[in-house]
Amino acid sequence: MEVQDRKRLKTQHSELEWKLKKVIRESSGETVLHLLPNRLDSSFHNIVCSISKHQVNIYDCAHFGQNLDLFMAFRSEPGEEFLCGAWVKADVEESDALSDSILAVGSKSGKIHLLSLAHCQEIENIDASEIGTSIVGLAGSSLHAVTFISCSTDGNVKIWKRKGNMSVLLGIVSFPSVIVSFANDHTMLLAGKDHTLRKFDISSILESTACRPFHFQVSTLTLYYFFIFMPEKEDDGQIVLKKSNMSKLCHFQVLHDHQVICSFTDGVVLLVDILSEEQLMKWDINNFSKSDPCRFGICPEGDYFVVSNSNGVVYLYDIPTGKKVNMENKEIRQQNFHNNL
Repeated sequence: MEVQDRKRLKTQHSELEWKLKKVIRESSGETVLHLLPNRLDSSFHNIVCSISKHQVNIYDCAHFGQNLDLFMAFRSEPGEEFLCGAWVKADVEESDALSDSILAVGSKSGKIHLLSLAHCQEIENIDASEIGTSIVGLAGSSLHAVTFISCSTDGNVKIWKRKGNMSVLLGIVSFPSVIVSFANDHTMLLAGKDHTLRKFDISSILESTACRPFHFQVSTLTLYYFFIFMPEKEDDGQIVLKKSNMSKLCHFQVLHDHQVICSFTDGVVLLVDILSEEQLMKWDINNFSKSDPCRFGICPEGDYFVVSNSNGVVYLYDIPTGKKVNMENKEIRQQNFHNNL
């Protein structure tokens, strides 16, 4: 965002004019569950995907959305449902790496589908979890090529790296999680079902040349199974954030400079430094729905975030100052507002 545009947002007291550039109807005709701009590679900043229950559409939004062309569509198998997705960086050593990017899509059946932009097709189908469990979270690394992590309803978080024509399991952290993300070179963040945000040092996993994956178990949990062939280690992870009440951490997103912004079901949004564990900023969102909290969105530069309450009112905040941008609120339908926009 340009400096003059930022100043205009901060000083403008009249109602902002929101210009609708493009209206499209998804070819699947289903509700869009996720919108994922490709922010891992600057050469693919114009690529965005939409994930619905049974279809993934990838669009080329050239000229900042003025032209929106359907680039690729992928349908689920009969009886399969898509739940989540993440962009994965291509391998720089591959000959077509400069013209390729990979989209990982997690399903209710426990599979991870890897879709290649260069080949316009699925290049791998991974059985990533136990029978009867689902993939509920995916994240790609911005620094480590073809490296991604998945969390599933079986209570395991798995670190993967694609080598050659297949993805290899590097390690497992047994910790029931609902959201997962990379924080920096060797750190993984997990939002656990125990209402905590934890960070794990996975440098030993990423740097290991062993053919057998590491298995880290959190000692506070009782595992109902284990893999005897895996090197067992105990690692509780470092608790970065835990609220005193029973409000649930419903979403978080990593910013620059080791900062993470977290949203809770009681309407509290916190900005936390994951190194010092210091709380840098706090916002209280009025009329926040605890039963179905609306997630928030952060601009690519990381200077602003937007969040809506249960009435569908959207608020825009300046992250460095913590102040709400002075503008007339725009009401939208809550189900049409998503954290990845």
